[in-house]
Amino acid sequence: MTVSSAASRNDYLGSDSLSVYSYTFSILQATDVKVTVRLISTGVETTLVKDTDYSVDTVQAEITLIDAGQAWLITGFLRSTYAMTLRRVRDVTQETDVRNQGDFFPEAHENAFDHEIMVAQQLTDELARSIHLPVTEAGSEALTTLPAADQRASKFLAFDASGNPLASEGSGTPATAFMATVLDDPDAATARATLDVPSNAEAILDALIDAKGDLIVGSAADTPARLAVGTNDQALLAASGEATGAKWGPIPLAGLGALTTKGDLLAFTTAHARLAVGTDGQGLIADSTQASGLKWAVPEAIDTTARLMAMAAMED
Repeated sequence: MTVSSAASRNDYLGSDSLSVYSYTFSILQATDVKVTVRLISTGVETTLVKDTDYSVDTVQAEITLIDAGQAWLITGFLRSTYAMTLRRVRDVTQETDVRNQGDFFPEAHENAFDHEIMVAQQLTDELARSIHLPVTEAGSEALTTLPAADQRASKFLAFDASGNPLASEGSGTPATAFMATVLDDPDAATARATLDVPSNAEAILDALIDAKGDLIVGSAADTPARLAVGTNDQALLAASGEATGAKWGPIPLAGLGALTTKGDLLAFTTAHARLAVGTDGQGLIADSTQASGLKWAVPEAIDTTARLMAMAAMED
């Protein structure tokens, strides 16, 4: 057998409808196939056990999941919430024994060579999933050695001014599941949408307020504006001629402008109207024939008394 492909793994996503999966790499025996599943939502991985969780068909080059009520299966199929990886994993040993003047078995030698290549590919896969220095950076013990376990326990991985790893106390607490959805947002607009926070263009800004008593009013649709506070004893009035539709001004009393003379009264006809002051000695009398329902006149009782006094004076 030759090892003509560099592939040493196959990756799959569950679909709730498959239990048989192919592997495309060469193996020397069924135990070379290792299966790992991962719950996508948490990242927790589980290494499956051959002949308990899966079987291997070396002729068809495929594995079949065995349904025993495992969490990653639904009616025998790999759940869509799981990912699965098939890998070729060989023991890192060399068991071929070639003796001097012994029999020569070409297949045994070829299998030994294949084993070495498979182990090399296995290590290549593991290295590809590891942290490593850039190609253009020369490695050193200081750059690649972590602090001892008792020094880094419950601490953060950090780097000093030379880029060497060190254990740092750090600060803060781990992000909650909700905050993780904010931290992975690619830009500010997406983060605002996640948090349901309006942008500066959509929000009412503190900069609109300059003094105590200022009001925020609308000057147009979706357009806030500042209305400066008025002076003492002024009232807020509707004013369509103003840009904001409102203004501060004195409290208006309808009809007061019609009063022109001392003693004038404000009456009502079909609107507020002036009732001019009467002459000395007159009283305010209800009179339904008047537009305002009122008039100034000498009361009848006073008029009669005046006449009697005049007649008595004449008789004397």
